[in-house]
Amino acid sequence: MVEEFLNTVFVKNRTTQRSFIRNGDDHYQPAVNSVAYPLAAPHASVKEMFELADGRTPMRDIMAQLGSSMTFQAVNLARIRLTTSAFPYLRAQ
Repeated sequence: MVEEFLNTVFVKNRTTQRSFIRNGDDHYQPAVNSVAYPLAAPHASVKEMFELADGRTPMRDIMAQLGSSMTFQAVNLARIRLTTSAFPYLRAQ
């Protein structure tokens, strides 16, 4: 899984999120407004990787350019903090 992450080209995930609001009848209706998602910036440890994701450069090259550690643990943590459903900042191109 880590090797696949390193060999993959990513783009920034840009989408919106729309919530459902419960009204007085205990029914849910879509909120009028949607918001950009994800809301927060990526974790500081992977922010530069996120910024360099351009849809052309494999993650291996991005991490090498930044001088990032390429240990299994470091790469896996970056993968988790950038590409999982808990942290959906990047998506595979």
